[in-house]
Amino acid sequence: MLLGDEMIKPPKPNSCLQRFFFIVSLFLCSITSAFAADLTLTPSQSTISSDRSLSLSYSMVLTTGERGVKGDMYVGLVTPNGALYTLDNNRKWNVGLVPRTKSWALADILESNFYNIQMPDDIPVGKYTFYIVVVRTGAGIEDVLNWGGWNSAVVDVQKAPPIVATTTNKPIPVLKSSYENKMAAGNSLGSQVMPPVWGEHAFADFLQDGSYSAVTNELTYDVTKPISQAQHGKIHFWKKTNGIWVDVTSSLLSDTVGCIHPRKAIVADFNGDGIPDVFFACTGYDASPFPGEQLHVLLSQAGGKYRNVTLPFTCYCHGGSAADFTGNGFADLVLTDTSVAKQPFYLVNNKNGTFTQDFSRVPQSVLPTLNQCDPACSLAIYSIELIDFDQRGQYDLWVAGIYNTSDRTAFSPTIFHNPGNNNYLNATSTNLPVSTDRSVVLDVIIVKKQIYLALVNSAYTSISIEKIDYQTLKVSTIYSHNGPYPNGNPSFDWMTTYQGNVVSMYSTYSVAVPL
Repeated sequence: MLLGDEMIKPPKPNSCLQRFFFIVSLFLCSITSAFAADLTLTPSQSTISSDRSLSLSYSMVLTTGERGVKGDMYVGLVTPNGALYTLDNNRKWNVGLVPRTKSWALADILESNFYNIQMPDDIPVGKYTFYIVVVRTGAGIEDVLNWGGWNSAVVDVQKAPPIVATTTNKPIPVLKSSYENKMAAGNSLGSQVMPPVWGEHAFADFLQDGSYSAVTNELTYDVTKPISQAQHGKIHFWKKTNGIWVDVTSSLLSDTVGCIHPRKAIVADFNGDGIPDVFFACTGYDASPFPGEQLHVLLSQAGGKYRNVTLPFTCYCHGGSAADFTGNGFADLVLTDTSVAKQPFYLVNNKNGTFTQDFSRVPQSVLPTLNQCDPACSLAIYSIELIDFDQRGQYDLWVAGIYNTSDRTAFSPTIFHNPGNNNYLNATSTNLPVSTDRSVVLDVIIVKKQIYLALVNSAYTSISIEKIDYQTLKVSTIYSHNGPYPNGNPSFDWMTTYQGNVVSMYSTYSVAVPL
C-alpha cells in the first residue's frame, strides 16, 4: 500500500499492537483527557477504488492555555488484516508506535494539509482505519488516559477498474537542455500534486503519447542511522489518468534500483533518438564522511522501454545540468561535487551509453586555491545550470552555492559566458548580487532578462526568491517564507513559471509570485 509518500507492505499482525487497539476500542467512549485538544480527521472520500487518490486533512482546536503545551502526535493506520503502522517525522511507515511529531508546542503542529495518498491497484480491498492521537510529551500512548485528543476515519478501498489508454497525440519533443525541458513542463503543467513518493521528480513524454508523464527516484533511507543501513530508493514512472498519477513502471522499466539519495532528476536526450532520457544527480549518504554514490541514467530503448545504467563514477552530486551543445542529440552533463572530486566537472557523452569525466572545461575560479580554500577542501558549490542567458544560441554556465561574505569557501552566484567553444576555463563572468547573506542558492530561472534565484538560509528554516534585473543587476526580494510548509519541509528546490507567475513545481508549497 502506498501512503503519505511511501509504499508499505502489510506485515504479519502484531499481537501486542492488536491488543493496544483492542484496548482503544474498549475505552474510546470513556476517555478522560490529560488535556483537551479537539481533533478532527477528515478523508476526502469514505469509499475509494484502488489506484485512486485520497486526501486526508485534520484540524486541532486548542484553548489559549494549551497552545504552548509540548505534545507528541501519532498518526496510525490499521489495515484490513489488522496490521498497525505509525508514520514518523521522515514520512516513513513503521511497525510500532512511533510519533509523527515529538516534543512540539501544540500550536506548531496545527497543520491543515495532511498528505495525499494514492492507492496502487494491487493492494487488498477492505476497510483501512486512520487514527490521529496527541499526548503530552513523554506520556505513553499505550494508556488512553494520557490522550489529550484523538480522532479516526475509516476508508473502504474497493477494486479499481482496468485502465484503457486512449491518447494518440503526437509526442512532445525533447528539447536540447534539461533547463529548457524543465521550463517547458512547468509552463504546460504548472504546480503539480506530485506522484506519492518522497524523492526527486521530473516530467517529460516518457510514454510518447503526447502527454506529460513523470519519473521519480524515491528517498527511503534514514540519515540518522548507520551508513550500512542506507538503502537505494526505487525508480517509478507515472501516467496521469483522470487527474490521478498511476504507476506504470512495469511497462517501461524492469530494473528499478535508483540512488540512495537522489538530489535532481535531469531530463535530456542522451542517446540521440529524440526520446527523453533521465539522469539522476545523487549525493549518497548525506552525512559524514559524505562518500557519494554511483550515478544512474535511464536510456530509452527500441520498443518504448528504458534501460537503467549505473555509471562507474562516484560523486556527491548535489547539482547538475545537461545540454546538447552541438545539436547531435547526445547531451553532455555538468555536475557539482564537494566531497569526492571536490570540484564541478563534465561528463562528456561518448554516444554509446557511456560518459567520460572531463575536468578541463570548468572555470578556474571554481577550483580550490590557496587564496580561497585549503587545496584539500572544496568550494561550497552546490548548484549549477546550463542556460542561454545572453540569447546567443550558446549555453552559458551558472554556478552557485553558499553565499557568505565571511566564509572563504563560499561562492556567490556567477554566470560564466560561453566564449563560443563550450569551454569555460577562461570565460568572462558576471557575479549576480544577493541581498541575503549566509544563504544557500538552490535554483535559478530567467524570464525576459529578469533572473530569479531561490535561496534558503544556512539553517534551512526559511526560503526566499530574489529578482535580479540582468541589465542593471539591481536585486530585490519578491517572496519569503519562514518555518515549515504544510508537508513539514521549510523549503522547496525547483522553480518554474506558469501563467505569469514564478511557481514551485510542487503544489503543496502553494507558491505563485508574479513575474
